[in-house]
Amino acid sequence: IGSNISLGLVLATLFYLAGYFYLLKKTLKEENIYYNKGLSFKLLFLLIAPFGIKYLSTSFNMTKTIDAYTRSNQLFLMVKTYISYKAQMRIFTDFDSKMTKIESLKRTNSFSGAETHVLVIGESTTSRHMSLYGYHRKTNPLLEKRKDELLIFKDVANSHPPGTASNLKRINTLASEIKETSELLSISLINIMKASGFKTYWLSNQLILGLHDTVTTALAKQADVHIFTNTTDSKTYDEKLLPILEDKLKENVQKKFIVVHLLGTHMKYRNRFPDEFKHFTDFQGIPRKPFHSEESLQYINDYDNSILYNDFILDEILTLLEKNEGPTSFFYLSDHGEEVYETKNLHGHPSADTLAIYEIPFLFWGSVEYKKNFLEKYLSLEKAQDIPFAHDDLIHALMDLYSIEYKHFDPTLSFFNKKFKTKKRYLDRVRDKLKKDKK
Repeated sequence: IGSNISLGLVLATLFYLAGYFYLLKKTLKEENIYYNKGLSFKLLFLLIAPFGIKYLSTSFNMTKTIDAYTRSNQLFLMVKTYISYKAQMRIFTDFDSKMTKIESLKRTNSFSGAETHVLVIGESTTSRHMSLYGYHRKTNPLLEKRKDELLIFKDVANSHPPGTASNLKRINTLASEIKETSELLSISLINIMKASGFKTYWLSNQLILGLHDTVTTALAKQADVHIFTNTTDSKTYDEKLLPILEDKLKENVQKKFIVVHLLGTHMKYRNRFPDEFKHFTDFQGIPRKPFHSEESLQYINDYDNSILYNDFILDEILTLLEKNEGPTSFFYLSDHGEEVYETKNLHGHPSADTLAIYEIPFLFWGSVEYKKNFLEKYLSLEKAQDIPFAHDDLIHALMDLYSIEYKHFDPTLSFFNKKFKTKKRYLDRVRDKLKKDKK
């Protein structure tokens, strides 16, 4: 309601209800409704008209109109929703039950002290709107100040299709865009880290259970500690996670692996940042496209402001990690990108061939203690900043980085390993298609 309601909608609804009840009152006074067909027709029309009139009035899209009327049938919706709920719960329990419980794994490094590794997973954030990656608006003022501390990977792609569930299960399991079997899906990053002697945490500002998050929740539940701060996808800010992260960093535990799952720059963009981050308010500096309207330009502003707020969140996380004792590392990436009226007249992440949907940020930070104790790994990462890779193989890179010995580890899929082999990504196919179209 908070995302979609407006004063115009409220007034239209009141006007509609007034007309409906006026006709209903007249109908009830009729002695023989059957013979007053005109009145009955008006009542029936007024009852069903609002549900499909949007599509009839714009493009006369009969398919969408029929779909709208179907969805307005409350009895149908109740049954459909219940069936959907049961299906999602089956996915959840099935996915959860099939997760492989891994026995103890060895690590090849000899470091025995305390260490903390944090993986921050963003949401719907494209690198094309980040000034850290060359965007014309200053959307990353805080991260840019830290530029010399960060390793900025310049050519990282998410997989296809660009949905949250499909990408997160590939980031967090051995499955990839190329190969996604039940066996590969059953081996999760969290369980690998647990078997390697780490206490695992999943701190999330995403919904705990919904139509598109069921698999994600199943992955989160594998962690020793899982905390969800979000009960609604409307106005909930990622800063809720900061005190929780600070508390977990202070826990007296030798080995920690913490996943922080942000709501990031997810639609509705205006709900992703508090008012003090409403920095981009005019349309200056936005390259104009033929399909731009005032509404689409406002979407661009809201999205850029959400990137600005995300910049603040990441900087706050890094500030907390700077205070942490022992070797500490930080990875940040987004599950997928987002098209916001850059090359197409749309916002979101449908299966459209636009670069913004598949080009994502990928950052690494290591503390002084981390560089001191894991210098060889850090230098290998530093050399790999220009290497193109897909984030669905991240699990292999993390096993490599944390020196975990596991039979399923493949060095050819670890982007900073000497044995790494590049592969054709969906992003590469999009780039080839765009070049061909341009010619």
